[in-house]
Amino acid sequence: MTPEEAARHAALLEADERDQAQKVAAKKAAAEKAEADRLAFEQAANARQAAEEKAKADQLAAERRKKQHEDSTVVSDVDRVLQRARADYPVLSTPEGQPLLARIVDKQKALVATGMYPSMAMVQAVADHEFLLRPAAPQPAAPEAEQATAGQTQAFGGCRWVTPTQWACNK
Repeated sequence: MTPEEAARHAALLEADERDQAQKVAAKKAAAEKAEADRLAFEQAANARQAAEEKAKADQLAAERRKKQHEDSTVVSDVDRVLQRARADYPVLSTPEGQPLLARIVDKQKALVATGMYPSMAMVQAVADHEFLLRPAAPQPAAPEAEQATAGQTQAFGGCRWVTPTQWACNK
């Protein structure tokens, strides 16, 4: 081989090595890009899954708070009706009235079990026991006492719960 052929052969080998190095570098770059894309896709999928899980957790927490609020509202309504009954029928606040109060609460629970709204069930339970809550028939009053009470209406006659918090009497 002549020196020119050797130089040309060396140049061809060098060009071939350069091409091989470029191909290896391109493959390596493509593999690195594919790995980076795969990692980015996994990170995006993980972030999306974490966001979905957080959204579900937030929704469950909101539903739980809403349920707690509704439950506390129901309990508050029932308590308000019961307090009104205690105010209207003072016997319920005495030790003698405790068994009757327990019967009213049991009746309310039974009505709730049938699907009735709790505060309306309490109103119904109180109404069902109203005959036991009325004071005993008053003794005939002196004539001047009769005149004083003639203009007043009786406290319990014809009265009923209109709403869980409103009491009305028929005249």
